[in-house]
Amino acid sequence: MKCIRFAALCALVALAGTAQAITTQWSDSDGIAGGTNASFTGVGDGSVMAVTVSFTLSSTSPRDLLMISGGDTTLNTSPSWGNFAKLAISQNSNQENQFGVWTRGGTGSAEVGGRISNANGNRAYHVSFVFDRSGDTHTLQVYLNGSEFYSATYEAKMDAPLTTLVFSEGNVTWDSAYVYVAEEGEDLYAIAQEASKTGVPIPEPTALALLALGVAGVALRRRAA
Repeated sequence: MKCIRFAALCALVALAGTAQAITTQWSDSDGIAGGTNASFTGVGDGSVMAVTVSFTLSSTSPRDLLMISGGDTTLNTSPSWGNFAKLAISQNSNQENQFGVWTRGGTGSAEVGGRISNANGNRAYHVSFVFDRSGDTHTLQVYLNGSEFYSATYEAKMDAPLTTLVFSEGNVTWDSAYVYVAEEGEDLYAIAQEASKTGVPIPEPTALALLALGVAGVALRRRAA
């Protein structure tokens, strides 16, 4: 009976080791030089993509921090030709510095944005973006340190793939960044929200938990027989 349980455990370890719930398209886990443009495989219509970034602010002065766009661009600009989402620090009516997200999709004429959550210096932040093109409308969901931070529906559909990350080079230390998609049956929103707690996207526990229960069930059934 010990042999059966040991074999079941070995099978679980082997299967878990090969299970992949996310596919990383681009990553940098060793720190990113400010002002660097990163190119990755673009995700087009009918798919969902996530981006998770980790950074530390040394100053909360208003400025653009990060842009995810459909082509070559620079910060502090708003491309009129295509798709983007931008993370920035700006001031509200009370002169408080806050994180803000601005978006534009396809041929949309208006830049849609909002300021949410105070920005504090000398602390680490993990932010996850989920771009969803799978439905009739295209949406963006943003998580900050484990909490839902911002959501938006693009005015017009994102008509071209997102292919470029642009990082600010002033008063911010970029610790890591990941661009990834989920495999069939996995909830990319849940993965991205969890990644916004640690900065590292990992598979949902659901698939591995079900696998463990299945292997354990086989072992118990053989034992009862």
